[in-house]
Amino acid sequence: MKTKFSGILTLLLAFVVQFTFAQEKTITGTVSEDSGPLPGVSVVIKGTSTGTETDFDGNYSITANTGDVLIFSFVGMATQEKVVGDSNTINVVLVADNVLEEVVVTAYGIKKEKRSVGYAVQEVGGDEIVNSGASNVLDALSGKSSGVQITRSSGSAGGGSRILIRGATSMVGNNQALIIIDGVRSNNETLNAQANTAGTAQSNRLMDLNSEDIENISVLKGAAATAIYGTAGSGGVILITTKKGAAGQKFQVSVSSQVAFDEISQQIALQSRYAQGRLVGGVPTWRGPETGESGSWGPALADLEYSTDPNAYDSANGDFADAFDNEGNYLWDNNGFLVGRGLGNGQPANNYNKINSEDFYQTGVSITNNIGISGSTENMTYRFSASDLKQEGIVPNETYDRRTFNLGATLKANDKLSFETAMNYTRSDYNRIQQGSNTSGLLLGLYRTPATFDNTNGLGADAAVDNRLAYEFADRSQRNYRGGGGYDNPYWVINNAPGDEEVHRFFGNFKTNYALNNWVNFGLNVGVDVTTDKRKQSFEVGSRTNPTGRIIIDEYLTRQSDVNLFVTGDGDITDDFSFNYLLGANWFSFVRDRTNAVGIGLLFPGFMDISNTTTVTSFEDVNRYRSMGVFMNAQVGWKNMLYLNFSARQDYDSRLRDPARPLN
Repeated sequence: MKTKFSGILTLLLAFVVQFTFAQEKTITGTVSEDSGPLPGVSVVIKGTSTGTETDFDGNYSITANTGDVLIFSFVGMATQEKVVGDSNTINVVLVADNVLEEVVVTAYGIKKEKRSVGYAVQEVGGDEIVNSGASNVLDALSGKSSGVQITRSSGSAGGGSRILIRGATSMVGNNQALIIIDGVRSNNETLNAQANTAGTAQSNRLMDLNSEDIENISVLKGAAATAIYGTAGSGGVILITTKKGAAGQKFQVSVSSQVAFDEISQQIALQSRYAQGRLVGGVPTWRGPETGESGSWGPALADLEYSTDPNAYDSANGDFADAFDNEGNYLWDNNGFLVGRGLGNGQPANNYNKINSEDFYQTGVSITNNIGISGSTENMTYRFSASDLKQEGIVPNETYDRRTFNLGATLKANDKLSFETAMNYTRSDYNRIQQGSNTSGLLLGLYRTPATFDNTNGLGADAAVDNRLAYEFADRSQRNYRGGGGYDNPYWVINNAPGDEEVHRFFGNFKTNYALNNWVNFGLNVGVDVTTDKRKQSFEVGSRTNPTGRIIIDEYLTRQSDVNLFVTGDGDITDDFSFNYLLGANWFSFVRDRTNAVGIGLLFPGFMDISNTTTVTSFEDVNRYRSMGVFMNAQVGWKNMLYLNFSARQDYDSRLRDPARPLN
């Protein structure tokens, strides 16, 4: 009897072992829709992070156990579940999901069904941002959301943009939208260090975010949408969610490259009929660059020709000493000076407008390279990315380089506790060119130059970019159409008035949630944003704006912290009524330190350093404020048809005379 029992037990164990090994097998199949195979369908074993995707032909392969449930899901299609049975093949036909509820991201990252939101929310997917080809996230939003106005500050490489949602809300304050990245405030300021009519193009700080790192963007419009953000959100709110990997995603590496080209879209029409000069005794007379005069209404070009004979020079045209060198060569044009038709060498007067304006610009090139590494485990998702952007503007010597690094991750510690984080580091380098209404502004010298003066000195636009003979004489005095006065030669500007800027920025957040139950969910989101911005604007000796030379150094250190503590909950009160709520508090701190030094009078040309100046002045400045707010939002729904929303916020701001006094 004992032997018989042992035999039966052995047989039973063998059967169990054989059955256990038979459980795991490879399941293959094809997923399709009415029109044919469906690539990119997610196939995941229910309750695990194990999964795969269908290939281009809709085929998939996955290892599973008998009894496992396979979940087949695709955007816009109804999700299906299939139980693994005896067969090793499972084919699925997905159908359109007619009851799919559109979900949008609202204030503080809370997701709601779009029909339950009582205000305008518009979402833009990350793919749309990337496919726009724009290096600035704000530029990528242009034309993708109604009521959103994006305005570029200039066409310069690294030039910033402004965003207005449904027009201006303040006559004197900041009308731009509040930028929220992963639930915390982001610094999107544009700092203008020089006068409003001078200086260089500046960047808005949202340019520090790589478009490839964006999951989606939500645009909140109107008072009802932004009330929960208080006065900071009065101009509208842009909610940006960054990528952090996806559940069930296998380890993957993605690499992409993008090339974009910029061309000047239009130019100012310049008169090309008349030469430099003015009326002298009622007669249109050519008055050359040596006079220092700016008139462009002299005799007609068709009535003029060149001469290289100093004896033919008329004192009515200018001062002989300022026009010729010691060997009798005319200084301002290699072809000679202008005289009346029939009085020179027969060579007609040139029209330099095309060389001076149209040929000055170049084709801008922007090259972006990205690499991303992402994946998931059973309880965690992760993504790391790096990008490199190199941009040459349409103006020679103007460049913008940016390198970004991003790390995002989520962790589900257990059924109740979860964590989420995103960290970003960006370095940006700019070589900027003077613009605006000042004597060293690029366009003033470019478009005010008369048709009879060649800014390139016969070299042509390409060669003149880095050849001093185009814009300087041997004694390093400036060569321009007003005898060294008036407005800087454009080639002088791009070489002798450079604006250099170096920006380092770290920004990110750490978020944790603890779900006690459906009705009580505690959340904490802490964000930091630190930016260093170092700028150096130089003017060589002979600059029309700063004839003795000048060096301007500005250094900014900006720090801001944003802490949000909130409690949320939602559920059904009865079969007909639902309820959700948000209670929270916000603490925000902003500090910006500025150090400025100005050196005047270069001791000798060619060395543009503040140590080479005769007089140096400096100052320091600190701008800081803090704010605190408490807020709430509640919603009651009836039969998923009617919704009643209520929002409120109370703010306290240190910039008020009495910090304890609330904002009204």
